[in-house]
Amino acid sequence: MSQISGELIESTGPRQRVSNWIRIFIDTSRSSYLSLTGDERRFLYNLDDFSAPCQVDLFWFQPPDAQYLIVTHFDDRPDLEITVNGPFQMYEGVDKLETILEESRWNRPIPKGEPRIWATLGSVTFRDIIERCFIGILNDLRAVPFGRPVEKAEYGVKSFLAPRRLSGICGEMSPKRITRNLRWK
Repeated sequence: MSQISGELIESTGPRQRVSNWIRIFIDTSRSSYLSLTGDERRFLYNLDDFSAPCQVDLFWFQPPDAQYLIVTHFDDRPDLEITVNGPFQMYEGVDKLETILEESRWNRPIPKGEPRIWATLGSVTFRDIIERCFIGILNDLRAVPFGRPVEKAEYGVKSFLAPRRLSGICGEMSPKRITRNLRWK
């Protein structure tokens, strides 16, 4: 496990704090995964798969804070590569996501025989999958101003076609508590 102390998390800026939090979250998830039985592992969704190689992109919008995680497993990118996109103002969402979507890292074919769910969607490239995720993020963000204020940070619902949503600032959540709650919905 990464040895990231509470002081390090507290003494850094918000982007680095979130990045450190994600690293701890992944380490905790990997440790928890090892404690699962074979039967329990069968029910683990791809969205809860933080095995190596694992890259995480966080998309952060505010106010209020809404964060979305997209996890990839590309062999040609480093394990634990964490990219914090934002924080962006809500009104910048379309432009910022469009710019990120144009990055060359998304322009890759979906590998033949890929066991993950998105391989069966008939998309030609991974960019197509990310574009669908971004549309889901924008649809979700439309409702954020009408929601009740978040009293505490929380790890939101997941689906097969959308990234994880985090409400509040994920750096303020307990990675261990969130990992325990994943078991495994």
